[in-house]
Amino acid sequence: MAEFELYRYSHADGSSKDWAIRLNGDGSFTTRWGRTGSRLPQDKTKPLRHPDEVHHLKQAKRRKGYELVGRVQIDAAGNLLTPIQGVTPATPPVRPRIKAVYWSIELTNPGKPAVRDRLGNRVQSLIGLIKAAGDIEASSRWDGWRQLIDLTESDALVELSGKIRQGHGVIPLLFLLALRQSELDNVQIGIAGEEAREIGDLKAEPELLAWFGTDLESVRPLAEALELLQPRINLTTLVGDNFYF
Repeated sequence: MAEFELYRYSHADGSSKDWAIRLNGDGSFTTRWGRTGSRLPQDKTKPLRHPDEVHHLKQAKRRKGYELVGRVQIDAAGNLLTPIQGVTPATPPVRPRIKAVYWSIELTNPGKPAVRDRLGNRVQSLIGLIKAAGDIEASSRWDGWRQLIDLTESDALVELSGKIRQGHGVIPLLFLLALRQSELDNVQIGIAGEEAREIGDLKAEPELLAWFGTDLESVRPLAEALELLQPRINLTTLVGDNFYF
């Protein structure tokens, strides 16, 4: 029997699936998954490739829409020994009024020059993509650009934090989401709204996009360039003039 963190993904039809993860004491971690129920039959144990791997895996799941259920006890056969209630439809909670987006970046192994080098290269790469889209000037007032460059160049800095305000526009948010999605080793990035609500999938943030004065379709070209959204498939480019249904 061991303690796991349990995450749940709820489908639109009311069904759901679970994913659980545990950091073992021998330098490995175990994941379990399956449909929501009293047992998670599938499991895998792997050695840690780097200290932040479990954190990155949990963050990746949350960006996909998984929500933390809590800590549960699971035996060797995958049986959940802690009672977990099934997901029931509920009225979505009223989100607090948006005042700002809060972000933080921490280097967990700042003594390794490669950490800053990789971060600096990725920051410059993303800025280049944004400039290529012709959008960087709209957010030139955001001081995070300068702060991040300082972090990559100064050995004295190991962490940063700040805010994206409404007047800064949506581009700094897209930039930070893309930077976090890069999952650089030894770089932890947090992006949250009011009451520490984590910000992840753009498709789940219509209110936040509206607060910035935009919407998903308006930011789609840049979001696709930053690989935050999958490009839409244009069926007309896949079939010839002589293709009939």
